[in-house]
Amino acid sequence: EGAAPSITVENNIISNNLSYEGVAGMSMHVLHRSAVITYTGNTFSDNVSGPIPAGPTIQISGGGLQLYNDGGTIVFNQNKFLGNRNLDPNGLGAGLSIDNIPSGTLQMVGNVFAGNQNAGIGGGALINFQAGVTSAYIAENLFVNNQAGVGASEASGGGLSIGSGIDVILLNNTFYNNSADSAGGLGYYAESASDSASLFNEVFWGNTPNSMEAFGPGSIAATYSNIDGGTGQSYFGTGCIDTDPLFFNQSNPPGADGIYATIDDGLHLTAASPSFGTGSNAAVPAWLTLDIAGQARTQGGTVDMGAYEGVAGTPTAYNITMTVSPAAGGTTSPAVGTHSLTSPQTITATAAGGYVFTGWTTTAGLSAASPSSSSTSLSFTADGTATANFAEIPATATLTMAVSPAEGGSTSPAVGAHTVATQVAHAITATAAAGYNFTGWTKTGSVTLGNASSASTTANLLGNASLTANFAAVPYMTLGSLGYFGTDDLISFPADNDFSGKPSASASYTDPVSDPANPKTRKASLKTAFDKIHPDLFSAEWTKKQALFNKKNIPAGTDSRTYAGPGRH
Repeated sequence: EGAAPSITVENNIISNNLSYEGVAGMSMHVLHRSAVITYTGNTFSDNVSGPIPAGPTIQISGGGLQLYNDGGTIVFNQNKFLGNRNLDPNGLGAGLSIDNIPSGTLQMVGNVFAGNQNAGIGGGALINFQAGVTSAYIAENLFVNNQAGVGASEASGGGLSIGSGIDVILLNNTFYNNSADSAGGLGYYAESASDSASLFNEVFWGNTPNSMEAFGPGSIAATYSNIDGGTGQSYFGTGCIDTDPLFFNQSNPPGADGIYATIDDGLHLTAASPSFGTGSNAAVPAWLTLDIAGQARTQGGTVDMGAYEGVAGTPTAYNITMTVSPAAGGTTSPAVGTHSLTSPQTITATAAGGYVFTGWTTTAGLSAASPSSSSTSLSFTADGTATANFAEIPATATLTMAVSPAEGGSTSPAVGAHTVATQVAHAITATAAAGYNFTGWTKTGSVTLGNASSASTTANLLGNASLTANFAAVPYMTLGSLGYFGTDDLISFPADNDFSGKPSASASYTDPVSDPANPKTRKASLKTAFDKIHPDLFSAEWTKKQALFNKKNIPAGTDSRTYAGPGRH
């Protein structure tokens, strides 16, 4: 499998796409079992997936986004899925479809699923967990005005559909005005009676025909949640209520600014709400410090039910001090000084001439979404300081050149260390040795490449850096490198050795694979051809297939051409 890849999809807008045969917005298939996959701050809106008119029956996963993976760590935070449609009657998820999570973990926090429609299962989202998943948190998400089973039957999960072979935790989510043929808010299917969905501090209101429904042998257990129609249901547990939550303005869920997950959203609670300050603090993990709108998660001593904390209106302002280090290094926006700000706040650092930005540092209670980015979002729950750090760019720096593999080629400047001027575009060149091709540059340190894929490009240093020119062997065989065919005398040269004609090639071999009882020496011919680009090279190919070694005896991951152990022939 190799090293676990880290894949981040951040701050994209994917909108108004159409597909008849698959997901319209974005589809990602990750086949590494330990990958780290992060989606943050993206918007998927008004994408339409649907089957080919009068075409064959297919199953489309996702209208806005489909993720299929073989395991690992999945993080979905602060994304929006708005107005996506999946017109396939067998469709899985209109906004989001995570249709295969065999192992690993899922954290899905602070996302908005609004106005999505699916002719199949899962209006806002569909998630399928398998038994190997070790942790699944679905927290502080908003599911509003989604539909499943549009024009179809037996669909479930207007807001969210979960298929699971594990225990799933839903915490402080708000499900409002979702609909489906069954399970208007949440549809939960568990493969075993030992699997359950545990709900804490939830608000389910106005979902049709019901708030939630369990299918299969598994169960739903809710505590400290406000569930419309929950009274008398088997899932209705300790601290649960069935009372109008008295939203701030349920007729306008995104609020006056028309933007979900902000302080004026209509599904904020009011001070008179029975869900205000009646949740369970014990259910809230230490890492969940902010609500969906960026406000402190627990206010007034006891956490609220639902995705929002506190009442709608004017957000709490904090004194945030902006500083730079060193003082001459650059400027910030907001400017250096103390400001009364509400969370979250966009902050930007701009380096002065001769300096480069190196990162943000913050005091307790403040958190920069991307500390290494010069422009990022700052969240805060207390007064504090955000510092933009800069480093002075030296007049000269050390550029170290290298090649990989060592015999693959050469570079200009030559392999080794060189003192060069900074903030200058220096020409660099990689030259492949005979039998090799250049495949690209890799870098470490403070350097910017003009084109990392080009053998001739430029390098601009802001500090010490290393550049490696990478080469790969040409897929042809040089004279004298054919020993892996089984003999050392494969080549019959022309009499004058001037290569005016093609060399003939043959190999002696025994055949213990197809004829183990008669291992006599045989001859097999190869056809040869000179390479037009590299005239000193030629390719050799068997004129017919020969079983020269038994693949079953070669250890997995071993190059059969160089293997010399048992089974080698």
